[in-house]
Amino acid sequence: MINTILFDMDGTLIDTRKVTVTSLQFVLKKYQKQKFSTKELEFVLGIPGKEAIQHFGFTTKENQFLLAKWDQMIAANFAQVHTFFGITGLLNKLYKKSIKLGIVTSETKKELALSFRTVKIEQYFMQVITVEDTIAHKPNPEPILKAMDLLCSPPQETLFVGDTIYDYECARRSAVAFMAALWGQQDNSFSFPSKVETANTPNEVLQIFA
Repeated sequence: MINTILFDMDGTLIDTRKVTVTSLQFVLKKYQKQKFSTKELEFVLGIPGKEAIQHFGFTTKENQFLLAKWDQMIAANFAQVHTFFGITGLLNKLYKKSIKLGIVTSETKKELALSFRTVKIEQYFMQVITVEDTIAHKPNPEPILKAMDLLCSPPQETLFVGDTIYDYECARRSAVAFMAALWGQQDNSFSFPSKVETANTPNEVLQIFA
């Protein structure tokens, strides 16, 4: 029986999709004179920004500069970020069921602090794993494995809820159950294997207890 639920942050608990992609789009156009559609940049969703920026083949110095500018743009527009409809209600219900809750995110500690200042959900979570807490990152299983270790939760009692294929692979390699959060996917940006359990609304996560 599931007694621990780990959540991805961006695209699962909070809607940062537009801010993340359009901020990068602006930075690449302004500083590198390169134009990308939002669709072309959606691959960055769900992986650390440092890894995403390396995809473009710039120098190390350019990567550092662009990453800093990208972070600044996101922070400047973060007021647009909010939890998805139904998330707070879901967390309340799980908390009342005494389910152990955690977050496994590709955000940095600084980014997560900004997220928690903007959306008031920090109180629900017993453990949070950021990109700085592990050497390897999604889709590597290390972040989930560390969260389970800190929560004293075995794989067979753990569910990971996320919105990207990186989340799915992280869960699969950790031998935990996975549920795809589809409520933020307006255009089916990520496809999952047909066997994957899905939830179209946050409240549908509760189906695991049915």
